[in-house]
Amino acid sequence: MLTSIEPSEQEAAILAVEQISSISTQFATHIQPKLENLVRSLKTPIHAKLQLISAMKHMHSADFITVKQTFDTLKLLLTEYPAQDFTITIIDTTTQLAARSTIIAKQTVSRKLITNL
Repeated sequence: MLTSIEPSEQEAAILAVEQISSISTQFATHIQPKLENLVRSLKTPIHAKLQLISAMKHMHSADFITVKQTFDTLKLLLTEYPAQDFTITIIDTTTQLAARSTIIAKQTVSRKLITNL
């Protein structure tokens, strides 16, 4: 997905993933593992990783297992990428995913309370 040389093409591909994932359960379910692999890949540029993490907020339209996997991935990324830009993006994405999905809302609220203490 991110093999394009042109940054504008990469951004367009990520935007397309966001838009389709927000309305298609099947697409979100199939793209989630690919997003995770791209974010964890050493070849993916940092700015693209941040955009991909942000795109994960649209996994709310997927099935329970995909939503849970996305939440778990975000939780793991929080420990793997402690830089401020990543932390802010991951927490924002988790919050938006939780707001749209009651499946993980309770866990997110608990995590935020613990983080703020």
